[in-house]
Amino acid sequence: MLDDTVCAEAERLRQDHNEIEALRRKLEADFKASETGKQFAQTSLADPRQKSAGDPRRTHFLKEWNDTLGYLRLVQSRLADPANRPKWVPADVAPGIHTDQFLHAYYYTKVREGQLYPVEKRHLANRSNPEAALREALAWWRATTHAPSSEDTVFRDWAPVHRELLTPERLARMTEAEFVRVLRRVHSTNNYASRRRPEEIFDAEELATDPANERKMDLYCEQLYDERNLLNWPPPRLLAYLLFGGPVAEVPSRLYECLHPPYKIAGLDVSSLGELIGCGLPNDYPPRNDRTNKALRALGWDVHVRSPNRESPA
Repeated sequence: MLDDTVCAEAERLRQDHNEIEALRRKLEADFKASETGKQFAQTSLADPRQKSAGDPRRTHFLKEWNDTLGYLRLVQSRLADPANRPKWVPADVAPGIHTDQFLHAYYYTKVREGQLYPVEKRHLANRSNPEAALREALAWWRATTHAPSSEDTVFRDWAPVHRELLTPERLARMTEAEFVRVLRRVHSTNNYASRRRPEEIFDAEELATDPANERKMDLYCEQLYDERNLLNWPPPRLLAYLLFGGPVAEVPSRLYECLHPPYKIAGLDVSSLGELIGCGLPNDYPPRNDRTNKALRALGWDVHVRSPNRESPA
């Protein structure tokens, strides 16, 4: 028989649930009434946003994404301790950005060996005790007297631009120049653009002038602004949907949608969108790209890496 204490606890939990559900309905109604929400209000019986609960690809993607997010949030929780923040890191840095730049510095400074990044070597050494590897990395990080690999540029320049422009209001009316400002401050986009062959970006006349790599990356972002998905959405509208198109807890589900038709936009892949999630929602999610994956794997965690490094000299 249930005693009075159990019944009272059950009643309290029921009331808590009702309050949370009421808040969820209010947030959903407020969003639908907003200018951004109105962009997504027109649906039909064939609404492409309807999810298939039995899609094994979605299930696998979300499990992998959320497992890795758990490791990122563990790192973030350690960095939340002021004792682990170097003096040169701003005191008001968003937790997701601090986490990302700690892993950036670890990968490019501690994992790197000359021209190589032996992630698997580090993984094998640390997989039996990732906690010890993280403690060692944090001790190194808090002792740094300056940015090991230009992380201060992200704190000083990149993060303020993302705070300014990655909002529902600015995305709804984002110009090409603003879009370029955002994307040129995304590591994965810069890396992808820099690897493109010049003839894929420039016309014959501009190729003849031997344009600089910076110009190639700018032009790539300008061209990306003109891309459309099957819903005829431009990239800023896709980003508005990804970041603000529903509850913040469902961002990983929206990310999966943004990687497949009809949402998919050529040039915005899992690394660039994963990084942009953290740029736009740095208090909720750390940015994530394949360099993030490699840093976490080097610390010993079983994280999937999409583009493995060459581990030894040729």
